[in-house]
Amino acid sequence: MKKYNRLELIGFALLVIGTLFWLSEEYFLIESLVSVYTIAQFVFWIGLFIWALGYMLREKEQKDQPKVN
Repeated sequence: MKKYNRLELIGFALLVIGTLFWLSEEYFLIESLVSVYTIAQFVFWIGLFIWALGYMLREKEQKDQPKVN
C-alpha cells in the first residue's frame, strides 16, 4: 500500500475543489458564488503545484530507500 504524505492530500483536495468550481462555473452557474469563481482557477493551480511537490517528495523518499529482495 502506498503511503501518501500530507502535501499530496492537501494538493489533491485543492485540485478537486478547483475542478468542482470550474465545472460549476461552466455548466451550472450559481449567482451567489460569482465572487468565489474569481479565485477558483487560482485554487486549482495552487493545488496542482502542492500535489506535484508532495508527489516529488514521495518519489524521492522511495528512491532513497534501498530495495529489499
